[in-house]
This record gives sequence, structure tokens and C-alpha cells, in this order.
Amino acid sequence: MTYNLSAISSNTTGIASLAQGVNDELMFGWFGVILLVSITTIIYMGLQSTTGDASKAFPATAFICSGIAILLRLLNLLPDLALFITFVLCAGTIALSVAKK
Repeated sequence: MTYNLSAISSNTTGIASLAQGVNDELMFGWFGVILLVSITTIIYMGLQSTTGDASKAFPATAFICSGIAILLRLLNLLPDLALFITFVLCAGTIALSVAKK
């Protein structure tokens, strides 16, 4: 497996094009997914330690990360399937939290 680092360095004009180059050339399309999972984990841990209640932290995390998923999709870092899965999880967790009340 060879990596084309010269294509990344010669085609970057900003942080967005650098992220797209890393996503395409180095990570084979998985950079956005890994980034979204990492951000989701960090947000959930922060909300869980702040609220101390998983039934509040998980829907809030899903809602915030659905917005982040839209931004990652606009940058072409996230595939359509990952965006759809994020929306389904967001809708499901919010529906479950409303149904619990």
C-alpha cells in the first residue's frame, strides 16, 4: 500500500482541502467517520460528567453531533450512509427521551 503524500501537499489551499486530501489519500474515506466518532465520544463524556444523567447526555450528544455530521458532509468528509445513521440515532434518542417523560 503506497500513499501519495505529494498529491496532498501540492493540492492543499487551506484546512478544508488538507482534511479532504487526508480523507481521500491516507484514510481511504474513513477520516470523517473516525472524526465524528471521536467528537461524539468527547461530547458525551463531557455532558455525562456535567449532568451526571445519561438520559440527558445521550440525546444532547446525538443532536449536537447531527449538526457536526452535516458540516462534515458539506466538506465531503462523511459518506451519505454515515450521515443517515447519525440522523436515525439522533431521532431515536430524542424520541426515547421524550417517551420516557
